[in-house]
Amino acid sequence: MKVVGVVVLLLLVILCIPFVGPAIGLATFLNQAESPGRSVAVQGVLLNVYEHHGDKRDVVLVHGHPGSAQMMQPLAFALQALGYRVFRYDRAGWGHSAQHADGVPVNPTRHARDLLALVAHERLHEPLFVGYSYGGGVVMEANRLQPAVVGDVALISSVGKRPPARQPSLLGRLMGSPLFLRWAFGTDLTARQGAAAISAQFMYPQTPLPGTLEGFLATLALPDVPTNWQREGDERYVNFDDYRPNEVRGCVLVVHGDQDQVVSVDIAHYLASSIPAAQLHLVAGGGHGMILAQPDALALRVAAHDRSCRAEQSSS
Repeated sequence: MKVVGVVVLLLLVILCIPFVGPAIGLATFLNQAESPGRSVAVQGVLLNVYEHHGDKRDVVLVHGHPGSAQMMQPLAFALQALGYRVFRYDRAGWGHSAQHADGVPVNPTRHARDLLALVAHERLHEPLFVGYSYGGGVVMEANRLQPAVVGDVALISSVGKRPPARQPSLLGRLMGSPLFLRWAFGTDLTARQGAAAISAQFMYPQTPLPGTLEGFLATLALPDVPTNWQREGDERYVNFDDYRPNEVRGCVLVVHGDQDQVVSVDIAHYLASSIPAAQLHLVAGGGHGMILAQPDALALRVAAHDRSCRAEQSSS
């Protein structure tokens, strides 16, 4: 009986320690979360915004799901090094941004309206929009709502249409629960295991730049984010029909890794064939997390797209 008691006690300790880990200093990886930028009130919600100064054109970066502006930081630095003035922000409910308090479900359309309101608030003039993964869907929806504002677009590893209907697995439901997420991010040990598990699919077959994946994961453990993760757990499957890529207008670039294990490269071909005059660039050996593996190369591709859009507008 003593052995059983010891085993039970040990299991309880293992199960409980991650919940108090941050309070007793066992979750030092949380220190890798980026400090807040500045708060901007739009659409009744406070959004956390980062601005990187430059002399060239304004560029707005929109992150994926789940995620935060921190996952766009390497690309922002690379674009700033090329001279661009870059804005990135935490979408409502993610990172350091507040959630909408009115109880209305947050979906791509609402995120798009937040984006448009942010652009108006910052008085950005003809910016270039870069949407990553789910953020690509948000940018497409913003283009559909206000094509005159969202004209030049780069879609990186973007979603694009309704995925096949499927029931989430028991493991999937567990991993999307706030209780499990708080436990998983409660200590450095459990967080490292989580990072390895996520990296296996998210980054395959590439390797993230040092510290980038850990920093991204740290923002997912910020207060209220695990709850938001569950609350919006089905947002990727909401309003997918509203993307309507055939209605997207402007100068559009689709960039996708040919080894993407999260959003199939078939989606990139679908987007490029559906969006009028869209250009498709496939990255050989690129995975879904290539934004954390090769930001410099992606920045150069975005800059080339910017020049192409400018030349096209000058000649028309």
